[in-house]
Order: sequence, then C-alpha cells, then structure tokens
Amino acid sequence: MLPDRISYREFRNRYRLSKDSVRFVISLVEDRLVSHAGHHNDISPAMQVLVTLRFYAKGCYQTELGDLHGISLPSVSRIVAKVSDAIATLLPRFVVYPARMEALKMEFYNIDHFPGVVGCIDCTHIAIKNLSQE
Repeated sequence: MLPDRISYREFRNRYRLSKDSVRFVISLVEDRLVSHAGHHNDISPAMQVLVTLRFYAKGCYQTELGDLHGISLPSVSRIVAKVSDAIATLLPRFVVYPARMEALKMEFYNIDHFPGVVGCIDCTHIAIKNLSQE
C-alpha cells in the first residue's frame, strides 16, 4: 500500500516515479519479495519497493532510510539487495538489444567513422566554457 497522505508532487520528488509507476513495479516484483517465514513483522513488498526506490532516487545512507521508514539498518540492506535483484530479473522483458549488432556498428562507422557504436540518444548539448584565469 502506498502512502496516500503524500501529494503527487511530493511522492514523485521522494521516489522519482509516479504512484502508478510504483504500483506497476510492485506488481512485477511482489511475488519475489513476499516472505514465507510468516513473522508478524514482515515488511510488505510495497514498503520494500518504496525503500529501494528512495535509495535509488536520493542515494541517501541506509541508516537514514531505516530511520525514515522505521526499519533496521540490516533489514534496509537486505531489502535494497533483494528488490534490486528482483528488478534485475526484469531486464530481458524491458531492455531489448538489437539482433544485428555488427551491422549496426558498421552503419555507424560508415557515417563518420564512429567505432563500436550501436545506437544513440537525442539530447541537447550545452557548451561549458572555462573560466578565465584573470
């Protein structure tokens, strides 16, 4: 369950994703995060995903994450590793590499002799000028 008391903007600021996107991630990995130990204090898959996304989004210390979510440091460490592993298993589903890598490399090389390139991303470049020494 996601924290409903947090506004859309604040949620996105904390986790870098919308609530709907987080719900989607949870639905993809929750089966791998459910504890079968049956302890009364098991941490829900949703909370595990939130803790991990907060770690990714803010790069904060795991101690701070534990304090923020009321979870011990060792548990935070295990959660981040477990959720990261679960997300990594989704790689083949969402990241598809081109089948004709060598042909793509050759096409980019033929454009302007760029070796080893198989793709590019459109973006804006901003010139950064050196400050003068004077």
